[in-house]
Amino acid sequence: MSRLSLKQYTLFFRSIALAENEGFLIGAKSNGTCCVFDYSATKDIEFLNKFEAHKNYITKCVLSPENSMFATCSADTEIRLWERKDKESKEFVLKTKFVGHKKWVWDCDFSLDSMYLISCSSDKTIKIWGLENGKVLTTFNKPKGVNHIALADDESD
Repeated sequence: MSRLSLKQYTLFFRSIALAENEGFLIGAKSNGTCCVFDYSATKDIEFLNKFEAHKNYITKCVLSPENSMFATCSADTEIRLWERKDKESKEFVLKTKFVGHKKWVWDCDFSLDSMYLISCSSDKTIKIWGLENGKVLTTFNKPKGVNHIALADDESD
């Protein structure tokens, strides 16, 4: 669990997604809320906004490679895809809900081209979702629940 201090506040996050090249971060709290912060090397972290992402425990938040979207996973069995209001904004709106897992969704990640989202769950599945239509493209069944995934970019030809 990560800890972030802001003058008189101490906030605890279950997961943090950092857009280092754009100077903002998103913190997901276990109570289902997300907080967006602005930061730079020359000033303190500044709170921008807070919103309810899920009604249940958030297990992970992750930014897309180009920082235009982020996804949240939850104990409510859903993955939610959030999109920036516009290119310059650090405000996000709900784009899609991915529904198909039957138990807690523990982890997810974007493909490098941001066309797919890969998720894993206690329901013993790993799913690949199409971001355009929000549908499951492939499901891998495993003998045990899966709680973490890692993607590798294989550039070898």
